[in-house]
Amino acid sequence: MSENPDAPQINLPNGYLISRLSPDLELDQSESVCCVSAFESNLYVGTSHGNLLHYFLFEDADQHMLLSKLPVNSEEQKPVEKLLLLPDIQLCLALANRVIHAFSLPELSPCHIGKVKDVNEMSRLTQVDNPKVKNKYDKIIAYTPSKIRVVQFLPDKVKLLRDINYSGAVMGFSSAAGTSANYSNICLAANEKNYDVVDLQQTRRISLFDYNPENIQNIKPHIVPFEAKDKPKIEEEYLLAIASDASTSMAMFINAFGDVTRGTLTWVGEGNPTNGLAIEWPYVIGLFSGADGDKLKLNFSSLKTLEVVFSEFLDLESFFGLAHNETLHLAELEYVLNVVNREVSGLLSLNSPSDNNVIQDKKYYSSSRSIFFSQKSVFYLHQLDSFLPLYEKVIRTVEEAKTAEDMNDLLNEVKSFSHYKDVTQKTYTLLLLTTGKIEELKEYILGTKNNETDFDIRILLLVYPEFPDNDESWESFKIEKAILEITNKLGKFSLEDDFKTWLIDTAYSNKEMSQNWQYFRFLKYKGCAKDSEVASLIDSEKSEWAGGNNENEKLMTYFKKESRLLSLLHLYKAEQEAGIKVNERARDIIDVTLHLLAEEDLATKLDENNQSESELIRLAFFQLRNNITDSDEYTKKLLELLKLRPDEGLELLKENKGGSHESTHHFILKELSKTHTLDHKFSYLKIEYIEQSFLECITEKSEIDYEILDELLHELLDYIATRIDSFQQELEDLKMVISQFKRDVNLSDSEWPKLSLMEYFHIHSGKGDSNELSKVYLKVYELLVVKRLHKSPLPSLDMLDDEVFSYLKRSFGSESSEDLISYLLEEHHDCSSAEWFCIYNIMPLPRKLIYSEQIREDLIRQYHKLDTQQVRENLNIIFQYYLHVEEFAARSSLLAHMVNRFGYEYFTMEEVLQMLPEDLPLSYVRQYLARHVVATEKQKNHFSMVKILTKSEAKFTHEVCQDFEKTYNAFVDGNGHSN
Repeated sequence: MSENPDAPQINLPNGYLISRLSPDLELDQSESVCCVSAFESNLYVGTSHGNLLHYFLFEDADQHMLLSKLPVNSEEQKPVEKLLLLPDIQLCLALANRVIHAFSLPELSPCHIGKVKDVNEMSRLTQVDNPKVKNKYDKIIAYTPSKIRVVQFLPDKVKLLRDINYSGAVMGFSSAAGTSANYSNICLAANEKNYDVVDLQQTRRISLFDYNPENIQNIKPHIVPFEAKDKPKIEEEYLLAIASDASTSMAMFINAFGDVTRGTLTWVGEGNPTNGLAIEWPYVIGLFSGADGDKLKLNFSSLKTLEVVFSEFLDLESFFGLAHNETLHLAELEYVLNVVNREVSGLLSLNSPSDNNVIQDKKYYSSSRSIFFSQKSVFYLHQLDSFLPLYEKVIRTVEEAKTAEDMNDLLNEVKSFSHYKDVTQKTYTLLLLTTGKIEELKEYILGTKNNETDFDIRILLLVYPEFPDNDESWESFKIEKAILEITNKLGKFSLEDDFKTWLIDTAYSNKEMSQNWQYFRFLKYKGCAKDSEVASLIDSEKSEWAGGNNENEKLMTYFKKESRLLSLLHLYKAEQEAGIKVNERARDIIDVTLHLLAEEDLATKLDENNQSESELIRLAFFQLRNNITDSDEYTKKLLELLKLRPDEGLELLKENKGGSHESTHHFILKELSKTHTLDHKFSYLKIEYIEQSFLECITEKSEIDYEILDELLHELLDYIATRIDSFQQELEDLKMVISQFKRDVNLSDSEWPKLSLMEYFHIHSGKGDSNELSKVYLKVYELLVVKRLHKSPLPSLDMLDDEVFSYLKRSFGSESSEDLISYLLEEHHDCSSAEWFCIYNIMPLPRKLIYSEQIREDLIRQYHKLDTQQVRENLNIIFQYYLHVEEFAARSSLLAHMVNRFGYEYFTMEEVLQMLPEDLPLSYVRQYLARHVVATEKQKNHFSMVKILTKSEAKFTHEVCQDFEKTYNAFVDGNGHSN
């Protein structure tokens, strides 16, 4: 048996095996197996004591486990003769003592829907294969001593559909072949002597032949349905066994109508299949007993050649481990029984290559529809998994070091093997590797990538002496035990480094498909011979440095250990640029850079990697300037840099203002200026120092130092004037920005407030080559607005003689309000600035301030509205401009905004309606009209209340006077006179 390798094996044809189903059945001492059925992972066994055993194969188990054991009939212990499963209606029918009992699938709970009695045999009523009609398999045929009965099982009852008179039926099968009904009309039946065809619809009977013409004892009829796979179209056929004499029998083959479909199969000298027949295409399998009846013979006969291909007496004790008084029966299951194939599952389980321990069990199954059972045990017929002989052949060939021809034959056999593709692909690649077919191996690996097969290249690395290395990724590496055995047989050997490099590059280039991509990424970095290659690799995978990645730490540790400082520097920079450990990496970068600058062979290293010394110096300086906040640490590292490279370091100080370490830089630059002529860079540096003081005053005191403001404004204007010739490109860029602003302003858009020109400058100040000049422009504008709010005299802007500065000169010059408003609208479409100026007679502050953001609210409070008449006159200028906008949508939107925003506060309704053009829909000024209606109603209510209160007060005064007059008269009358 396959479950017991030490027991003798029967060499069955075509790789068939008979295996014991584990575990042993839990039966009482006198109890035995009578019938077996299976469905999905469930196994059902009927016993001689009238019990039903329910076994189940769990996903994590390698054998069936007993779930329940219950009696078919609690009142008596009669053998269970047959089990019939109806999965469509979730029923299991058990025939015991000629009574059909119903149980629910899969758990076998008793169903109290009624019983069918006086039954010799039962079979399922076959259904027509009609995709248009979905009928449930809920009908059976019950064979009774006097009738063939068609019975339907419903959820709450059993329904008799038809009775056909037929005497002595002991078995039968229905067939739907050639019928037009949804269910079978034809039934092949057997009584105590003959095989017959019974028409269930017409209730006709056609006698076929006697199955026991010599009246041999213990002969039973056998009707075995099967699908003939050797016909152009698969057809339903039936095998009918006939006993010729005690030692010879035969089989006839017919279709559902009784027509012969193939020749006669004869079993001369084989005996009769008393213990069962089954069909596993293309074989008829039978358990035969001879004339003496002492021993059973197992027989395989071919349905194609109608010849016996295997026949052997069975030693039940030796081969099956049965007791001397046990016998064996064969039955064909209607549904497939799946059993764990332990041998294949063991070979394909996933193991660790380092310690051979199983990491993950894999379950593979053998399927069977032919069951052998004795009194106490169940066996199943299955074919040897084709992987096992192939695996054994690979091991044997590798061990014996066969010839090149043998290896090529083996390669072709493995390549064409169609099962277990994952493991056979790995086997094939290992064989290609060991035979030195490197180019073919490359093509095959690339082919598996194209077919989206996740091939783990580490399998091939296992033959290299340095693998598995100490990387933790090998700890979780899983490989089939079969592949591990093959690699162990191959042993360790080295191939060309070029191939190993190719393997690593291939795995690295397939990030989404390659297992353990990070490991191959590490090997890829490790294989970079030059630091410049490391830098290029980093640039090609920016995303890997964008988030926290423990693999990056491993790379840094490796290059630090190998003292490859330039490569380490590239790694530190990549992580810092991704925003990870910015300050920590800054210190690492500074330390590595200073260490490199101190090396004597630095120039050689830099030349080899196409880098310059100035890059290192600038890198160290800016890391100090931008990321080191501790003053002592900053000073120490800066002095180290200046000591190593004094000239370059001082030049950087001259070019860059030093952030929070301003005083240190200021002192160094002050001393430097004594020996150097200051150029425009120093001029702007001076501006930055003034800005620092200006901002400190705002930050610390929340107020403006106007003396510093004047100095700063003077320096900015002077800076523009002295550099005007070098600003030619920037001037052109600013002109383009101004022109673009006019095109970008969407006058038809109903969203307000719109961007002003200065706000547009803010947005574009960081773009293009106009960056420096545009920022200075914005600073000057902001300072001029602040001075105007403070009512301080404005400086002359005559030195700004380029037309790009006309906006500044006209906004803060002696321009009349009317001219300035027209200029803002006509030249720039700067509607927001024009409307603001109409109200306050001062240009607006931008939404984003460079210097004064902290005190914005204080500055806003310094704006004061003009008197109403002046505002009306200014607004009328804008109104007239809006009226003459050519595009209807833009004109309507502008007028709607104008009326809704300013109409109520500065104009009467009559004035507004007179100003509006006739073609403007009133829906555009709905907000304004609604506000007026509400205000009118409110005023009306106010007048009504005043009138009511006035009337009430007059009435009250009249009543008080009358009361006083009465009181006074009474007083006079009481005293007789008046004083």
